[in-house]
Amino acid sequence: MTTQVARSRRLAPGAVAILVAAVTLAACGDSKAPPATQVAVRVNKSEISVHQVNYALQSVPGGAANASDAATRQVVDRLVSQQLALDRAVELKLDLVPEVQQALQEARRNVLTRAYFDRLASGQTQPDPAEVSAFYDKRPELFAQRRNYTIQEIDIEASGAQLEALRKRLGESPMPTFAEYLRASGLRYKSRLLNEPSENLSMDLLGRLAPMKDGQSIYLTRPGGLKVLLLVSAQPAPVTLSEATPAIKRYLINDKSRKAVEADLETMRSAAKLEYFGRFVPIMAASAAASGGAAAALAASAVAPADESRKAPDTK
Repeated sequence: MTTQVARSRRLAPGAVAILVAAVTLAACGDSKAPPATQVAVRVNKSEISVHQVNYALQSVPGGAANASDAATRQVVDRLVSQQLALDRAVELKLDLVPEVQQALQEARRNVLTRAYFDRLASGQTQPDPAEVSAFYDKRPELFAQRRNYTIQEIDIEASGAQLEALRKRLGESPMPTFAEYLRASGLRYKSRLLNEPSENLSMDLLGRLAPMKDGQSIYLTRPGGLKVLLLVSAQPAPVTLSEATPAIKRYLINDKSRKAVEADLETMRSAAKLEYFGRFVPIMAASAAASGGAAAALAASAVAPADESRKAPDTK
C-alpha cells in the first residue's frame, strides 16, 4: 500500500531536483560501506566517505587540497543535510515515484555523457606556437586591432509588415531620423547602452562591427522583432601576441575538442540504426537534415560549457 501511494504521489519539480541531487551525490557510498579509515562522518546508519567530501570540495575555490577548515565544515554540513534528506526520501519510498526515477535516469545519462566528452577532449594535442601565431594574425580585430565598443542597442517589438517598414527606414534614414520615426510609430521598444570589449562579442557580430565607423548602425532580426545596434564609439585596446597566447591556446584546444566530439557523434549517428515509432515517425522525418545541427549544438555545450565556442577568446 505504501509503495502504491508513493508511486501515485506527484512531486514539485524543485523537490525532484533536491532528491536527485542528494541521491546522485550520495550514490558512490550507497552500494558498499567505505572502509573505516575512509569514513568522514556517520549519519545514523549511513556513512559519508572522505572521497565524497573531497569530491564536493572540488567546487570550492582552490579545490579540495587548499580548502579552509571553514569551507570544509560547510561542505560536510551540507552533505550531512543531504544524507538526512536522502534517508528520509528512501524511507518514504520516494525513489519509487516515476518522475523521480526519470530524473535519476536523466542525471545518470548526463554524467556519463559528460564523462565520454571529457575523455574524448583529453586526447587533443596542445596548440603549437605556429598555430597560436597564425590565429593571432588571422583575427586582428581580436588582438592587434582589438577595440572596446560602446553600442546603443534598441530592441524593437515588431512583426510582418512592421518589420519590413523598419528595415526600409533603417536603409534610407540616418539614425536621428529613424529614432524620430520609431518614437512616432507607437511600437514598443527598449534602449540601453552597452560597453563591451571585442572578446565579449560573438565572432559573427564582431565581424560586422569591426569595419564600422562611429555613428553607423546595423540590425539583427530576432523572433518577434529586431535589434538595432548603433556604434557610438570604438576605442583601440590592442593586445600583443605574448599577452594573447594563453587565451588563444584555451580557445584552440576547446575548438579542437568541440570538433572531435562533433565528428565522433556524426560517425556514430551514421553507423547507428535508428527506428522511430508512433507519432515520432512524422515528427522525425526531417531529422536527417537537422541532425548535423543537433550534433554541433551538443558538442558545443559539452566542451568548456563556460566558454562558448562561437565567441572570441577572452583576452582579459
